[in-house]
Amino acid sequence: MSEPQEPRKPEDNGQDSADQQAYDAEFADLIAKLGDVDFEPESAVSSQDEQLDLPEESEPPLVNRQATACFLTPVASAEALGALCALSGISAVVVPTEAGAMVVQNLELTEEQWGMALLVESLNELDSDLDTVASTLTEIIRMPVVVFSALLAPGTEQEPGVTGQVLAGRWVNQAFESDLPAGLVIAQMPIVIEELVLGRVNPAEVDGAVDTVDIPRWKALRMLGRGIKNSREERRRQRGQTDSHDDAMGDTDAAGRGDAS
Repeated sequence: MSEPQEPRKPEDNGQDSADQQAYDAEFADLIAKLGDVDFEPESAVSSQDEQLDLPEESEPPLVNRQATACFLTPVASAEALGALCALSGISAVVVPTEAGAMVVQNLELTEEQWGMALLVESLNELDSDLDTVASTLTEIIRMPVVVFSALLAPGTEQEPGVTGQVLAGRWVNQAFESDLPAGLVIAQMPIVIEELVLGRVNPAEVDGAVDTVDIPRWKALRMLGRGIKNSREERRRQRGQTDSHDDAMGDTDAAGRGDAS
């Protein structure tokens, strides 16, 4: 398979229709080259729930309330997913994790929306913008997406610490599929996912994070091609290590059988 070609940067005075068609063709070609090899398998989750570890009082106190949406994908490359988000008009920070690249956004909620959001029991009812992003992601990566929302606020004298709620759900084929037990799902994930959902770390400060805001089209296409290439090279490296390990184990077994005889 030929390597993705690096798109040329558009002139500062704008693109004409021919340039636009060329970029669209390059984008379509790159997307067509996205196969299963570019994705990590999705982690299995159980239907049982458990308590989610909200920020403890020993941590820096939460000063302002925060509303966060996190979209966990099976995409191995945060750079490639960040490029896809930029090309699709999704403004967010894409963070690499061991479970897959995760898109992190702040939800802008009014006072009334905040109060209503705390009353919903299904993630599908929380926010229309969240549904739009989740549906778009399933369309561009052609894989399911697990979504988390966290509404957290400083505690009161009666309820010190942090108050709020965390919800989780799954989107498939551009549509909401089902709610998930947030506590159990997050408990099975790498710790960085819990920290991102609960706002313990700034997503932009995570090593390898990609901020999609203001990424020009030509740069997004270049990032996408590089992300796909790096992902495949990493897969080849991992397969090579596995094959070497299997060969070594086979040699050891053969030597053991020889000694026994």
